[in-house]
Parts: sequence; C-alpha cells; structure tokens
Amino acid sequence: MGTLDEIEAGELEENKSRLRSLIPGYEYGRKEKRTETDRALRDKVVREIDKAKSNLDEVSDMAYDDGRRDVVDGVGGVTDSLLRLEKKVESGPTSGLLNGAHTASEEDLVRLVENDAKLVRDSEVLAEAADRLEEAVLEGRTEEIEKRLRELRKTADDIERAFEDRKDLLSGL
Repeated sequence: MGTLDEIEAGELEENKSRLRSLIPGYEYGRKEKRTETDRALRDKVVREIDKAKSNLDEVSDMAYDDGRRDVVDGVGGVTDSLLRLEKKVESGPTSGLLNGAHTASEEDLVRLVENDAKLVRDSEVLAEAADRLEEAVLEGRTEEIEKRLRELRKTADDIERAFEDRKDLLSGL
C-alpha cells in the first residue's frame, strides 16, 4: 500500500486545493513550476508574518502609551523572533528538488504538500493570534495578554520547525 492509500480519503486533495486557492499555480509535480511554487509559498508565509508584525507594532505602541512595559518587552521578544523567522523564510532552499537535481517520488510530494499546508495554516494562526493579542490589550485583560504572547511564541516556533522540515524535504528529494 502506497502513501497515498494511507492518507485519509480526500485529505491530500483538500490540502492541495487549499494551497492552490491561496497560492495560484501551486504545483511541485512539474519541474518547471517548482521554483515558482516555492517562491509563492514563501511569499504567502511572509505576508502572514508581516500581518502579525504590523499588529504587534500597534500593540507595542498601545502598551507603551498605557505604561505597560511588561507587554512592550513581551511583544518585543516575539517581534524579534518573527524578524528572524521572516529572514529564514525569505532566503529559502535553492537545492535538491527546486533546481531539478532530483526527482521526487509520489510519497515525497505528498509529504511536501502536507508540510506546506501546515506552514500556511500556522502562518495564518500567527496573524490571527496577533489580532487576539491586540484585542486583549485594548480590553486590558492581563491574563489573556500573557496567554496570547505564549501562543504567538509557540506558533512562531512551530512555523520555524515546519520550515526547517520543509528545507530538509526539498534538499533531500
């Protein structure tokens, strides 16, 4: 039984469909589309990181105006993490599958699609978490602020791990 047979019915197609709706032209199966697909995916993730950073800038300004140095410091740490993450995502891999040096099995492509779907989901969660942090600061909910900062740090770490896994997948293919 192949990897495709082991995936829950429709899950792969659902991931591909979602990725194609968010990233026009998403396709690793054809060699001539791989670099373009990689760039488009990384651009999508960076846009979501930018949304989160923009919200965090607003949150930091609000917290500063309210004298909430603890929130400003927490937001600063998350923003620093996002800046590092953004640089990693922007640089991206340039070898393996992307330069046509390797062919990819169906199993490899399935793993790549699953990883890419997770990257996009997590990057969207990151932007949403920054929105929720902004709401918590506006409403002065201290416990919620700490919870949202932890959520942002964890999600940024998840994205970084998924991106490293993706780089390994691409270079190993």
